[in-house]
Amino acid sequence: MCGIAGIVSFYEAVNASELECMMDTLSHRGPDGNGLWIDNSQQIGLVHTRLSIIDLSQNASQPMLSPDQNLVLSYNGEIYNYLELKDRYLQKFKYPFKSNGDTEFLIQAFSIFNFKELLSKLDGMFAIALFDCKTNKLYLARDRFGEKPLYYFWDNKNFIFASEISAISEARGFKKVLCSEAMDSFLKYGFMPSDLNIFENTFQVKPGEVVELDLNDRKVTQDKYWDPLSEIQTSLSAENHHLDNSKSIENILEESVKSRLLSDVPIGCFLSSGTDSSLIASLACKFSEKQIDTFTIGFKEKKWDESKNARKIAAHIGSNHNELIIDSKNILDSVVETINLYDQPFGDSSSIPTNILSGFASKKVKVALSGDGGDELFSGYSRYGLTKMIASIPFPIRVLASKTINGFSALGINQLNLDKVYKLTKILNEKNLESIYDLVLANPSKINSTNKASHRINLKHAPLDIQKKLGSRGYMQLTDIYNYLPDDILVKVDRSSMNHSLETRAPFLNPALFKKYFADIKNKNKKDFKNKAILKKILEQYIPKELIYTSKKGFSVPIVHWLRGPLKEWGEEMIDKSQNSDLIEINQASFAI
Repeated sequence: MCGIAGIVSFYEAVNASELECMMDTLSHRGPDGNGLWIDNSQQIGLVHTRLSIIDLSQNASQPMLSPDQNLVLSYNGEIYNYLELKDRYLQKFKYPFKSNGDTEFLIQAFSIFNFKELLSKLDGMFAIALFDCKTNKLYLARDRFGEKPLYYFWDNKNFIFASEISAISEARGFKKVLCSEAMDSFLKYGFMPSDLNIFENTFQVKPGEVVELDLNDRKVTQDKYWDPLSEIQTSLSAENHHLDNSKSIENILEESVKSRLLSDVPIGCFLSSGTDSSLIASLACKFSEKQIDTFTIGFKEKKWDESKNARKIAAHIGSNHNELIIDSKNILDSVVETINLYDQPFGDSSSIPTNILSGFASKKVKVALSGDGGDELFSGYSRYGLTKMIASIPFPIRVLASKTINGFSALGINQLNLDKVYKLTKILNEKNLESIYDLVLANPSKINSTNKASHRINLKHAPLDIQKKLGSRGYMQLTDIYNYLPDDILVKVDRSSMNHSLETRAPFLNPALFKKYFADIKNKNKKDFKNKAILKKILEQYIPKELIYTSKKGFSVPIVHWLRGPLKEWGEEMIDKSQNSDLIEINQASFAI
């Protein structure tokens, strides 16, 4: 894993010191080396900070130039199938390879294939910046699910990009003007959507997207090489011979874990005792040549603690288990550190344990496999069933129930619960599943007529038979794959792990696995396609059923308990500071710093 950045300037020369400042800001993402490249005209410069995982030699350093000097690459991520592709197209490559890593494969392959064509062949997580010196074009691209971040600023004078906004802000041409629309979305959902940013003129390369800057005419274009809904439409429309769901998905998942075990440095697994991480850890232990280290954090508050079950699972799968119990007495330092990781507002409290877990694991390994994506791909969230149940109640009955609840809502209910009651009444008054689910995801205090932010996705252009096959659960899964997964879950994991120079890999985020799951929906046995039933069936081969079929706790923290206890004084101090701050002028059309 690494950090990448660059500047294209149309009004003054790009200088090395400016790029070095951006590089320094990204040093935590890549502490093992760095590099800088500026073209002869000084119109464009690229930088790279390296976290060495495969081929630790200097031959894999970046930015990397192609043998003919026509292409320059700065790349963050891992391509899991690069060896397979390298062997398949060996006769096409014009130059011998000097390294064993995926970076040289990429730059040579980009000399052979069209940019989007090659991206569609890759199984991996990546953020790519490629400059073509012959055509004078810069290409940015991001992996299908959005595991690796990539942001850019564009005001028609400066095009500045980086793995993190904090690096972009180091460039002279960057302007800090806050976006009120983005704040509305954050306040409603607790995270920033990929189509908005806290700063004006600042954007995110979306998952599965290519952004092209033509330096000849200053034209910026966006194009998709992969899109979840388009992929589902293709899968559901295509004729296929249906195989046993459990077995075929199992084979793909096994291959995914195997490919993500490739590393020249120590590798381990996060283990929370949930289905997703337990299955990934089980498969990793099965296929790894060395004993796998597993990592768990627990809490003294038993309601949130999963360490006991994680310990039992580790014993069954034969991992070398590592456990850290968090004490509320020293939680303040972790909270403050976690807040400082994000260069945009971020409201997911599970970022605290994720940061602590990443720091704990980084003391022994440099790579960790995680279960991220399992809930979205295999219908694991309880809210899916709840939303479907509410939507199935006839609308007139829901309206009547809403009025009844409203009549009792003011009787002895505290503000926190009153917000939840208000949210429920609003949900009951929505007519369709799409609107209901949008409110299920929302912060109850920000459900109002003035907040127009929405995470609904448009299925109107999808054929009716595709919409029917996808079903209500499929719609909600797809909504989360477009929004919650890349903009909350994967942001949290990336920032937390990179804070400790730890690479995380998510075997569930495999394009073949995604395609297989949604292709099989049209033949679905409903029991197999909800609550991760397929995954649990596979997991039965590795651990006892009593460790699988338990209540889901989620990876959360006792934040309310802490704010009433060890974090109370700190929380009150933060509120006082925000009330007295003149950082933001709220009564203007756009915020200004």
